[in-house]
Amino acid sequence: MKKIIRNVWEVLKQTALEIKATWKFSQLVQGRSKKMRMYVLVYMNTCFFLVYASLCFISMIYILFGIIGGTILGITESPYWFLLFLLPVAALPFLYFVHSIWTSNYSGFKKEYLKTHSIQVPQGE
Repeated sequence: MKKIIRNVWEVLKQTALEIKATWKFSQLVQGRSKKMRMYVLVYMNTCFFLVYASLCFISMIYILFGIIGGTILGITESPYWFLLFLLPVAALPFLYFVHSIWTSNYSGFKKEYLKTHSIQVPQGE
């Protein structure tokens, strides 16, 4: 689980750096069509960041609610609430699936967009 969380954190950090670098570069670009292409790239990075972060956040909420809620409600209310311990079992594969699918597909889509529009973006600082 630490490996998954570390990978998620690295992807979020890398995406935030890409957004920052792309935004700075979009401010330096001259020409309306080139600026619009750069703004689309900023929009793509931002949307990826928000959707990826929200899906990971939802998975973490399920994991925490399954462990904490299952324990508290199972002890105080009914033993059937211990079934909430199954939420982390379902949320961890979902988190891994989201991480693998989003990172593999998004990078290819972004490279194709950069190649199609002949955009050379400098790497983040």
